Parts: sequence; C-alpha cells; structure tokens
Amino acid sequence: MRRSELAEALTACFGAAYGSSLAADLALPGLGGRTVNQALEDGEDVDAVWAAFCTEMDAGEDVRWYHRSTRRKHT
Repeated sequence: MRRSELAEALTACFGAAYGSSLAADLALPGLGGRTVNQALEDGEDVDAVWAAFCTEMDAGEDVRWYHRSTRRKHT
C-alpha cells in the first residue's frame, strides 16, 4: 500500500472530512498511541499503519482491502 492509497481508502470508506479527522485524531494503540498522520510522519510502514487503523476501527474486509478492490476507481 502506498500513502496515496491509504488517503484514498480513508476518503472512500469514511468520507473526506471524517477520514481526515480520523487520521489526525484517532490514537492507535497498535502504534503506541500515535495517530495515522503521526505514524506516517515518523516513517512507519504504510501497511502497518493501515492495519493498525483497521484493527482499531474494527473495519470489515471491504475496508481493510479497499486498496486492492475492484470498486476502487483507477485513474
């Protein structure tokens, strides 16, 4: 997963405003209490960040694997 795919998945699955808010504000225990944005700024692996986010949100498989799904718009 690339950072752009993570951003796309957040927007597509949670909406632009809510996805952005979650990335900035939701503390993820799996990442030492850091947010998505903080973990990415610290150089954490994007796949690990997305996995921790999905675990904390109790996201279904459709969200967890959105970046590999056929419902994703390829441009």
